[in-house]
Amino acid sequence: MTPTPVQTSDQVLEQVSERVVAAAKRAWEVHGERVALRETPVNGHARLTSLAAPTSRRVEYVVECDDPDVWDVLAAVEVADEWQLCALVPLALMGTAHERLCDHGFKLQGWWLQGDHVAFGGVEIA
Repeated sequence: MTPTPVQTSDQVLEQVSERVVAAAKRAWEVHGERVALRETPVNGHARLTSLAAPTSRRVEYVVECDDPDVWDVLAAVEVADEWQLCALVPLALMGTAHERLCDHGFKLQGWWLQGDHVAFGGVEIA
């Protein structure tokens, strides 16, 4: 019998994050907008993926986990006034996102896994 490889929690988290990014990208494409993806490493132990929608002038950041360094990077983001900032946050972290990103110009949108799909909640002001 061949042993089944065991995935680490980091690998599982990365796969979930990739699904969230793909679902968000698809949502923009359905509305006719192409987005630019950018992945930013955060202190060597986390990453932050962003989707920039130039026509809508909106940048969405996919939050993978409750990492203080990620919240600090988001709180320090500066963009031109006409650009909107949104953090796509695991539903369980919406309270933390409100606490960490209030007064930083962000909107928040919760996400969760629903079977094989990624579901998104409504947009809230941080």
